[in-house]
Amino acid sequence: MAKKIPPLTDSQLRGLTAGLRVIRKFDGANGLFLEVLPNGSKFWRVRYLFEGRRRDKTLGRYPQMSLKEARARAADWLPVLMIGKNPTAKDPAAMTFGELAGQWRERFMTPASLAPATIKRKSFILDKHILPAIGHLALSQIAAPVILERLLRPLEARGLLETATRAREMTGTVFRYGMTSEAQLEKDPTYGLQGALRPPATKHYAGITDPRRLGELLRAIEDYHGSLSVKFALQLLPLVFTRPGELLRADWREIDWPKQQWVIPAGRMKMRRDHVVPLARQSLALLEELRAFTGPDGFWFKNMRHVDRPMSENTLNAALRAMGFGPDEVVSHGFRTTASTLLNEMGYRPDLIERQLAHSEKNAVRGAYNRAEYLEERRSMMLVWADYLDKLKAEVARPATRPSPLEQRKKRTVR
Repeated sequence: MAKKIPPLTDSQLRGLTAGLRVIRKFDGANGLFLEVLPNGSKFWRVRYLFEGRRRDKTLGRYPQMSLKEARARAADWLPVLMIGKNPTAKDPAAMTFGELAGQWRERFMTPASLAPATIKRKSFILDKHILPAIGHLALSQIAAPVILERLLRPLEARGLLETATRAREMTGTVFRYGMTSEAQLEKDPTYGLQGALRPPATKHYAGITDPRRLGELLRAIEDYHGSLSVKFALQLLPLVFTRPGELLRADWREIDWPKQQWVIPAGRMKMRRDHVVPLARQSLALLEELRAFTGPDGFWFKNMRHVDRPMSENTLNAALRAMGFGPDEVVSHGFRTTASTLLNEMGYRPDLIERQLAHSEKNAVRGAYNRAEYLEERRSMMLVWADYLDKLKAEVARPATRPSPLEQRKKRTVR
């Protein structure tokens, strides 16, 4: 006799945490289950048999969709799924792509799931390019050639290769949402367009990888006589090598002083997960000094014109130019290139460096394992890295009279 599966409870659901493998918790014998992915995402799905094969349908995210709502949705969908058609669904021949995109935007492009900058960028591509091209077309009219000729080729012809790639990806996302929504689409027509466009050129950020020249830059930053906030930012950036936007939007609440680490919340990270930055003694000393300057609340680096906003990344690049370092040599984002190159040359494992750079881990299970396994190794690496930067800076003699920014630029031009 098969063991009866007890129904789920709200307290059980609240206590579920991610593991190294996918976790599935069934709600009795009604086919409904909650799936917990290693990255922490939780989805309601319903399992059913169709033409003798087991299939799963996604109903929504937890906790956005409650247990009660998921049960009701499963009860509505199971009879429909088992006969293969939803009689109440809007006919795809009548629904336009714009209507489906509106449903997708309302559900997924929210501050709870995406950073404001990401929402702004995606909304621009959707409203500026995708909807004017295919938004008015019925879903039944949109095949791969239509997307290619109406949307993607015009962008490619204008040289907007990265925009074309993003537009294809977003259009595909909307169609895949339509496959799990009431539109009941059968396929994503963008799937066959992979490789149809010229790939965008890889964007490389200028960064100094010559140790002696890096020492000269670090010395120039220490001798910088402009804004004190800018100086602090440029001193910290080589030490932590986060993305400039992550540093400039840092809040004092993100520092865990006892553990000597900075925890950047998932909402501000490109990969949408918390990121731990171990802090060497040099970083901690700078932060203590900076906190005395700014106060213990709010942004570390406030905008000079609007104190409720962070400093602009352009401010850092302008300071680098004023110190005589051109845009072809270094930009604020280029400190990540510097750290990646030199740490690899120092013999550190690439996966350790990539994890500290907060690059994506393609294997979700491995990514969950790495977050726990590599922290102490990353902490040790960051300490060695900070001492290495001190050594490079100490090897550069401080000039008795530092040339003006104009003189420095002239000197670079002559070289």
